[in-house]
Amino acid sequence: MRKTAFVISALVLATLAASVAGQSTWKQPPKNVVDILDAPPTPRMLVSPDGTRALLITYDPYPPLEMLARPFLRLAGHRIDPALNSRQRTVRNRGIEVLDFEPVARRVVELPKDAAINSVRWSPDGTQFAFTNDVKDGVELWVGDPSTGKAAPIPGIRVNDILSAPFSWNAANGLLLVRSVPSGRGKAPDPGPVPEGPVVEETSGKVSKMMTFQDLLRNQAEEALFEYYATSQLVMVETSHGAAKPIGKPAIYTSVEASPDDKHLLVTHLKRPFSYRVPSARFAQTTEIWKQPGSVERVIADLPIADEIPPQGVPTGPRAIQWQPLTGATLVWAEALDGGDPLKKVPHRDRIMTLAAPSEAEPREIMKVKQRYSGLEWTARPNEAFVAEFDRDRRWTTTALVDLAAPDGARIVVDRSINDAYHDPGAPVQEERPDGTQVMVQDGDWVYLAGAGASEGGDRPFLDRCNLKTLQKERLWQSGENGYESFSHFVGASRTRILVRSESRTDRQTTSSSICPAASGRSSPTSRTRLPS
Repeated sequence: MRKTAFVISALVLATLAASVAGQSTWKQPPKNVVDILDAPPTPRMLVSPDGTRALLITYDPYPPLEMLARPFLRLAGHRIDPALNSRQRTVRNRGIEVLDFEPVARRVVELPKDAAINSVRWSPDGTQFAFTNDVKDGVELWVGDPSTGKAAPIPGIRVNDILSAPFSWNAANGLLLVRSVPSGRGKAPDPGPVPEGPVVEETSGKVSKMMTFQDLLRNQAEEALFEYYATSQLVMVETSHGAAKPIGKPAIYTSVEASPDDKHLLVTHLKRPFSYRVPSARFAQTTEIWKQPGSVERVIADLPIADEIPPQGVPTGPRAIQWQPLTGATLVWAEALDGGDPLKKVPHRDRIMTLAAPSEAEPREIMKVKQRYSGLEWTARPNEAFVAEFDRDRRWTTTALVDLAAPDGARIVVDRSINDAYHDPGAPVQEERPDGTQVMVQDGDWVYLAGAGASEGGDRPFLDRCNLKTLQKERLWQSGENGYESFSHFVGASRTRILVRSESRTDRQTTSSSICPAASGRSSPTSRTRLPS
C-alpha cells in the first residue's frame, strides 16, 4: 500500500513539474478578450486656452511589461527611473493630434515611432505647445506649432522629471522655464556593497502621531542618490531658436513660478538635513523671491522638516504661497494660528497674509478665518476672490466672496456639508489669459460654475452662471437622462457654445466630444456638431 502511494505521489509531482516547465512564457487569454482589452481608448483632450482647438493625446490602455520591468529606485517617497532621471513611468502616451473646432480639421503631430510623451502643455496664448519625450539617455523637451502640426526637440536639453512639472511657460509667451539635468554632474554615487557606517537614529521618548509613508530614505547612501537625481538647473529657453540661459545655481527645486509682471520668480527648493520619517514634500525647504534672471531678493519662508504635523493638521509658517493675479508682484499665503493642530480650541485657525512687493518692509495680514483655510479662487477683478475654509469637526465647507482690499464686506456664497453632494454648486470655470494669468471666466458681474449635478437618478452634470452682486444663479445647460455628458470648455470667446464630453450605452465610442449651444434652462440640446475623437 505504501509503495502504491509513493508511486502515485511521484507521478503527481512529475506532472506538476512538467506543467510548471511548460509555463515558461506569459499565457495569453483568448483573442476576443485581448481585442477588448487592447481596443484603442478615447484620446485624452487638452483644450487650448483660447478654446479654438484641442490636442488629442493617444495612449496605451495598459503599460507594456518592458515598461513596468525597468529598474527603479525608492527614494524619499518617490519611485525614480535612474536611466531617464524621471519618475517611474506606468502610462505610455504615444501620439498627439491637433483638432480645430471651427471648421473641424485634424493634423497629426509627427513624432518618433517609439515616442513616449508626457507633460503636454499649451502656451498661454495658444500659439505653441510643449511636451517631453523619453529617449534612452533621458527626457527630451519638444515644442510644437498647432497651426502646422510640426514639432521638434530643443537641442541639448534633458529635463529633470522627478519632483514636479519639468517645465512651465513663462508669463512672456515663447519662453519656457525648465528644470534641466545639470550638465557635467558626473556619475551617480555608488552605494557599494558595504555601508559607510551604521544608521543611528535617536528618539526623545515622546509619542508621535505622524502617519507612516512608503519608499522613504534609509541611509546616507540613499540621501546621496536622492540629492543627485533630484537636483536640477533652472534654464530659460527661447522656443523660437532654442537658446538656453541658466538661471541661478543647481538645487533641489520643487516649484518655480514667474510673477504676473514677469520681473520676479517665486522659487522653492529643498535643503539638508533630509528626513528618514517623511517624504521629500515635508523636508526642510526655503521659498524665495528672485529678481530675474536669478538673484535672491527676499526669503519668504525658511521652514524646518515637517515631521511632527498633527493628524489632519498643517505645518506652521507660510504655506500655499502664490502670486496674486492682475497685480505686478503681490504674494498671498496662509499661516496657522493654532500651531497647525485641529484639536486646539481657538477663535481663528488661519490668517491670510500678503506682501505687496518684494521691496515692501513687512508682510501684512489681510484677514483671519475661523476654520482651516483651504484655498483661493480669483475672479477677473483685482483683489476679488472666493476664499474657502473647512471645518474638520463638522465636515463643513464655507466659501466667501472677498474683496481683499476690504475684507470686512465678505459675503458667504457656499455653506454646506461636504457629504451633501445634492447641493454642491459646482466649481468656478477658469481661464488662462494670454499673459499667463489664471482667473475665473467672467462677463460683467457673471461667473460660471460647472458641477457634477448629483441627484436621486444619478449624476447630471450642469453649467450655471452666477451673478456676483446678487448671487442669483441661472442654469445654462445640463446633461440629459439618456446619456452622460459633462461640460469641458467654452468654444472660443463665445458663451453660447460649449464643448462637452459624452458617453452612452449605444455609442461605440466610450466618450466623444460635441459642440452644443448653451442656452438658459436648456437640457441636452439637440443642435450640435459632432467632433471626431
